[in-house]
Amino acid sequence: MTDKDTPGKDLGAREYLAAAFEPSDRLAILARNRERRETVQRIATAGRIAEPSFQDWLHFKNHREDFDVYVGMNPLRPEARTRTKEDIHSIRHLYVDLDHEGAKSLVSIEQSKLVPRPNYVLTTSPGKFQVVWNVKQVAQDQAEALLRAMARKFGGDPGATDLTRVLRLPGFRNRKYEEGFVVRAEQRSEIVHDVRDFKVRIDHFDSPYQPLRRNSPRTTSSESHLQSRG
Repeated sequence: MTDKDTPGKDLGAREYLAAAFEPSDRLAILARNRERRETVQRIATAGRIAEPSFQDWLHFKNHREDFDVYVGMNPLRPEARTRTKEDIHSIRHLYVDLDHEGAKSLVSIEQSKLVPRPNYVLTTSPGKFQVVWNVKQVAQDQAEALLRAMARKFGGDPGATDLTRVLRLPGFRNRKYEEGFVVRAEQRSEIVHDVRDFKVRIDHFDSPYQPLRRNSPRTTSSESHLQSRG
């Protein structure tokens, strides 16, 4: 059975953390209550975050105090106390946030020969998805260029193209909706990809090495704490 033939596997929060990260990876976990405009960030190893006591705290914040729960997709340096681009230790994931015509865009990704099969597809709310690939040996400048190029190609959120991005953690409710939508993660591949597996065209304004010309498109990388609409 090839990877393309492998059926998807639903993952809870602990399974997702184990599949997507090494136990020693230091990750940013964010909990945010939109109504109160309150954000709590913790930095801990993936192994610690998966422990029952930490999960219990996250579920309390999510179910009792109406906080949304997010996880940083790229591990932080051992000494990092914040989540900035300079704090990133390695590029572990590439991703696309599909919140406009999400189902159509997801089909486009699945049928495309320009990108490999996604490792994870998160359903963050009805018709909205976050698509994630496991990668290795990808430099920061390469990752940034690919994130922008894939968002443009597949209709993803251009604001979700920064290396410090946090995406939703499965098994927790999306509190943007009155009833709360439980975020689901489906694992579709176990392959770890390198940059050669991504053949999306990178235009001159995606590359950090190209000077911006007058009247040329300007693309910026959001440094906000949260993914915006999923």
